[in-house]
Amino acid sequence: MSVWLVSIAKDNYKILENINFRTIGISDRYNKTLAKVRKGDFVIIYVASKISAIAALLKVKAKPYAVRKSIWLDNFYNTIDVEPIQILKESDWIDIRPLVGKLGFISKKVNWGNYFRLSIRHVEKSDYKTFEKIFMKKFN
Repeated sequence: MSVWLVSIAKDNYKILENINFRTIGISDRYNKTLAKVRKGDFVIIYVASKISAIAALLKVKAKPYAVRKSIWLDNFYNTIDVEPIQILKESDWIDIRPLVGKLGFISKKVNWGNYFRLSIRHVEKSDYKTFEKIFMKKFN
């Protein structure tokens, strides 16, 4: 099992929400990374657009594949089918800034924002556990 952080703009998050968190679009630039995504992996959704917050935990249902028509604002033709695990209301989104010091995939804490500029990146399982614990607190 691997864990992936997917950064999306708020407008694309609204599309994701409208399709009930069933699929994610990713740019062709990330084909090498997408080739590593497998069924059963987990996805952490990070909303960029000056929001800098974690909004959802999803599980990958199948290997990524290409589509002919994009539903995303950025014309992403690579698709990952997912299923929701936990979706936060916007008012409960998790601000990433207080967590930067606790996240292992961010080695240069001063420039933490750079780590969220990629559409998709692999993150450590320990980072997933950090997010999962926060999600559990929100739901209990």
